[in-house]
Amino acid sequence: MRIAIDARLVSARDIGSSVYCRSLLRALAAGSDGHEYALICMPLGDGRTQLGPRFHWVESPGARLMEEEWEQLALPALLQELRPDVYLSLTGVLPAVKACPQATIIHDAGVEEEPGFYATPLFRYLSKWLRAAAGQADLVITVSRHAAAGIQRAYGVPRERMIVASPAADDIFWPIPGDDERNEVLDSYGIDGPFLIAVAAMEPSKNLSAVLDAYRLAGGRAGTGHSLVLVGGAGNAEALLLRQIGRLGLADEVVLTGHVPREHLPALHSAATCFLWASLYEGFGLPPLEAMACGTPVVSSNRASMPEVLGDAAILVDPAQPAAMAAGLKLVLGSDQVRQRLRRAGLQQAAGYSWHQTAQTILAGMERVAIHE
Repeated sequence: MRIAIDARLVSARDIGSSVYCRSLLRALAAGSDGHEYALICMPLGDGRTQLGPRFHWVESPGARLMEEEWEQLALPALLQELRPDVYLSLTGVLPAVKACPQATIIHDAGVEEEPGFYATPLFRYLSKWLRAAAGQADLVITVSRHAAAGIQRAYGVPRERMIVASPAADDIFWPIPGDDERNEVLDSYGIDGPFLIAVAAMEPSKNLSAVLDAYRLAGGRAGTGHSLVLVGGAGNAEALLLRQIGRLGLADEVVLTGHVPREHLPALHSAATCFLWASLYEGFGLPPLEAMACGTPVVSSNRASMPEVLGDAAILVDPAQPAAMAAGLKLVLGSDQVRQRLRRAGLQQAAGYSWHQTAQTILAGMERVAIHE
């Protein structure tokens, strides 16, 4: 097949959709499927050299994210020129003018089910174009059975027009021993002594306020023997979280790293005693699975896709009840037997997901809808 792919997310910051884009492309690059790939990107986009020589990169002026004029006018003309057997959008958005069979990934129906979690410009853009894409795509790809059910409810996509191709923890996530390399990462963020970790952007949907409340209910550093490390970039909830840290008297017990390079996460996970995840809505929820791949016990939200993704390899609690999360945390900290069980189960759970399998599932779906000359 000749496959054209919207790869604009390859140079975007680390969020769920951009991680999916880069990891899927690496899996396709590692394959030997005989397909030809044209990856559409903005000029001078970063991240391409990491994917190897297999891809033909097509630079298109104006190919910025959320650039509606390019998506609806320039892209169809470009696809007419490229003449692919199938086009895959990794941004979720499709051109209204159809030049060939089209596949798109829609990570979840959050814009319909939880609109309050989105800033107004992003909400307007996604609510308009995801619904249109869901209606016109020959194939809709999503990341979990939970997300598929939500997309069916929100957009009426028939199940036979959808496939589930879940993400996985990248190969960099594995249990890193307590060596100089790991300690160097910890030192760079001022982390000293035992700690708990939460990895999430400071956005309302990630519910980090519940993590702070749970940590305080568990007794803070005095009660747990651990500091709390919050890893993640600034977001709409940052100011509220900073005020909450001050109000709870946790300024000396909470480490805010801000955004960290993705390659530092395995060391941070491996050194942490427990990973805390209080998200209120996820199409998949990759960070706790990445923590599991590093052998870190997980206390997680029981909402949305999390029971499907984590199974019985995590302590699942109601994220609206910080006391429940505090109880789960105490259970993990109070028993070496519990920690070892979660460690073994988590490693096994994470190993059940594979980017190779994800790529094969998507290729099979595109093969089904592609035009062959």
